[in-house]
Amino acid sequence: MRSALAAKLQDGNLVVIDSLELKEAKTKAFRQALAGLNFKKTALVVEAGSNLNPNLELSTRNIAGVEMLYGPEVHPYHLLRYELAVFSQAALEKLQSSLKASAPKRKAEVENV
Repeated sequence: MRSALAAKLQDGNLVVIDSLELKEAKTKAFRQALAGLNFKKTALVVEAGSNLNPNLELSTRNIAGVEMLYGPEVHPYHLLRYELAVFSQAALEKLQSSLKASAPKRKAEVENV
């Protein structure tokens, strides 16, 4: 997961947005917003909550090549499959904390000289 995120970031295809809240379910408006984020063919949109925002879900489902997920569902396969990855700030923070928690802990070795 770390490698897939690093590759997206290095390629400039990882976008973090403050919030993915939509007041209305408008596919056209969401498509225009994605176009402003360098969307070309495929995009993965990741929200933090365990339940997707209904307006966001309705706005994304009619756009070919766009998949909407919430944080715990994200898998490295998704990051590799889609050209652009759009994360809400909260979703990326939750992913970061789970990656930190799963990182192996190294004990400092003390050398006796």
